[in-house]
Amino acid sequence: MKKLLLILLLITSGNLFAQQIEQKSFLTYYQLSRYMPSSPGSFKFGLYGFQNPAILNYNKSPFDFLFSVSDFNSELENFDDWGIFTGMDNSGFGALTTKRGGYGVTDYRYSVGFGSRIFGLGVTYGFTGGDKAQFGRSNLLQYGALIRPNEYVSVAASYLHALSDDDAEGVVELAVRPIPGYPYFTLFGDMAIFNDQNLKNANWSAGAIWEFVDGIRVNGRYFSNESLSFGVDVSLGTSGVAAHSGMNKDNSGNYENSYSTFNYRFGGKDRTIFDDIAPIKNYAVLDLNGTIKYQRYIFFDNSKTLLQILTKIEEAKDNDMIHGIAVNISGMQANMSILWEIRNKLKEFRTTGKKVVVFMDRAGITNYHFASVADEIIMDQQGGLTLEGYILGRSFYKNMLANLDIGFEELRYFKYKSAVESFSRENFSEGSIEQNQKMIDDWYEIARKEICEERDMTYDEFDALVNGSLAYMSDEALENKLVDRKGRWTEKDEVLKEYDREFDGFMSLLNPIELPDPIDDKWGAEKNKIAVIYAIGECAMDNGINARSLVNDVKKAAKDNSIKAIVLRVDSPGGDALASDYIAEIVREYNDKKPIIVSQGMVAASGGYWLSMYGTKIVSTPMTITGSIGVISGWFYDKGAADSLGITTDFVKRGEYADLGFSWSLPFIGLGLPVRNMTEDEKEQRKEMIMKLYKDFVGKVAEGRDMSYDAVHDVAQGRIWSGLEAKRQGLVDELGGLDKAIDMAKKEAGFEKDQEAVIHEYPTPELFNFGALFPSIVGVDIEVKDPRVQSLLFRIDNNGLPMPILSLDYYNYVHVE
Repeated sequence: MKKLLLILLLITSGNLFAQQIEQKSFLTYYQLSRYMPSSPGSFKFGLYGFQNPAILNYNKSPFDFLFSVSDFNSELENFDDWGIFTGMDNSGFGALTTKRGGYGVTDYRYSVGFGSRIFGLGVTYGFTGGDKAQFGRSNLLQYGALIRPNEYVSVAASYLHALSDDDAEGVVELAVRPIPGYPYFTLFGDMAIFNDQNLKNANWSAGAIWEFVDGIRVNGRYFSNESLSFGVDVSLGTSGVAAHSGMNKDNSGNYENSYSTFNYRFGGKDRTIFDDIAPIKNYAVLDLNGTIKYQRYIFFDNSKTLLQILTKIEEAKDNDMIHGIAVNISGMQANMSILWEIRNKLKEFRTTGKKVVVFMDRAGITNYHFASVADEIIMDQQGGLTLEGYILGRSFYKNMLANLDIGFEELRYFKYKSAVESFSRENFSEGSIEQNQKMIDDWYEIARKEICEERDMTYDEFDALVNGSLAYMSDEALENKLVDRKGRWTEKDEVLKEYDREFDGFMSLLNPIELPDPIDDKWGAEKNKIAVIYAIGECAMDNGINARSLVNDVKKAAKDNSIKAIVLRVDSPGGDALASDYIAEIVREYNDKKPIIVSQGMVAASGGYWLSMYGTKIVSTPMTITGSIGVISGWFYDKGAADSLGITTDFVKRGEYADLGFSWSLPFIGLGLPVRNMTEDEKEQRKEMIMKLYKDFVGKVAEGRDMSYDAVHDVAQGRIWSGLEAKRQGLVDELGGLDKAIDMAKKEAGFEKDQEAVIHEYPTPELFNFGALFPSIVGVDIEVKDPRVQSLLFRIDNNGLPMPILSLDYYNYVHVE
């Protein structure tokens, strides 16, 4: 009897559902309209797949949670109808509880969605807990599809069938955004039909959603049984509230309230107007402790990246809730180029009138140069500062090799190309002294100029501080106006309250989990994309820049019509000319089809400059080591080491040069040396190879930079230049960092002023650092990750090969992952 009464109640209650629908063995599409005031394909994520799982293809948030409660006969306090719905990066889970006549049931559905921005598919499995038999519920499967061919149209369909009987329901949806360039007004319509129902009796609805200001949306919906619903949704950023009510006609034909539903959401990022009107003045926390990288592993890696930091500072510049940035540079590790780029971005941030405060404990001249951008520099009371200046040095191994009975032949034909002189000399050559002195003079002048500008001191005062003391402890640094006050990062709240009366608190600029921007307002394929492609490390085919695979990334981005421009970030000391040319030729082939802007990092020299030379424009930081247009080679060979070790060799051969490179080897580990030096004939042939490769290199640079061969040769011959000087010499076009290169790419691609670009980074990051989880097995390293060791092994593997490459010693200044 109770079951019969319950079924009658469910069928006849106009209050319970937006439409009167015969009882099925599952929650029907229009029964769920109480919790979602529009079709799932028209607004956000449709209860995270509870209605149509294909919509989850658009849900990229790490976690989003929605709590909904609906009244029954205006008795909200009874909590007879409520649900929770969660979304987690292409998947969703929901639980919806219904209580009637002393019985209760909870419907659970787990959904997954996958596909592209244009086409998505999804599947849902549903089951029921509680008084399942009293409600006639069945486990179910649901399938969904979503097509968004462009920014104007969204078409969706779903099919749900019960697993224990013949009940089934099909739904089609259509949503339209009719105003070009305005994704905030949506018209939608939908239709649902059961398997035992005629099409003419199908239920349908139509409505509209209008987001008239960021994050505040109103909606209305009309149903085929003449019922209505109206609602409002207010986003607070990473949380939000919403409410909507349904109205049915009574017996007199007048509308009366049938239900009201209230939602609370938190987790994923959403647009909101409150960022613009909130009176709170927070300082954003920018904690730069640790290594700053170009890319991080997908899992188990909370490292900070350059592009992430630059992007977040830009966002903070436009966020009215952020009054300033508090930067911690204790333990910061990055090369001079990356630090200059971040410093320059903070300087741009300050032009808005907002404050930058830097906390430090111990710092050398490079980190102090970075810190000098601040309005206020705060040093730990136990901290210290050294203004040691700059130095470029090198170790020389000629005598060591002689003592080890190892011979080395330097094949060098250019004054400044000194990559292998460490093994042939006891000290710097004349060319090395000249170019290295100029490099550190440029670094010193850049730092002195920018420090003096910010700290209001003269050049003579700065020089006196550099040369006057080995180190400055916190009291001395304060006395010499190198810092503004003493304080500790862990006590930043109290320190900021003393410094800035408008300080209201802190908010993180770099979250451990970066929330993706909402994409429900971007139907269809992404447009206005910029590709940032990293060419990092040795120019090698299968290591370093991994030219064999990187060339496919460049080609893919070049051929993708949705990518309007490419930024090629180069941080490489060179290496194999073949690897460099793999990338350079793709750049040359496509740079007249779309802009390809080269952004040079700390080092883009020799083969690294080869990578750069065909760029539409080349952007370099002032601190960058670039140029070194030249080729060199060296030959290690046995000069008695085998005799000392008691190793003898023998061979048979056919071919004049077959024994060149034949080596003895130590047992088990395979290390060894070629058994002989080159003959004069072989040296002469190597020289011809080097000179031919150099001529090819200079000719390519002349073509790429629109210079004469002689003009390039005058600044080439293996000479390194700072980015500052390279601009004067015509080897780069502009001074700036990665952010400036992206802005130039947008301009060259015809973006309108302040038009946003979607950044896609290549290559795809590795999943995780396997070697960090399992660093060794029985004492043997799984993978050598130190780039210095990788570079040394690369050079040994390429013994005697003519290469456009820098000295190994520059890694002390340029290394970044």
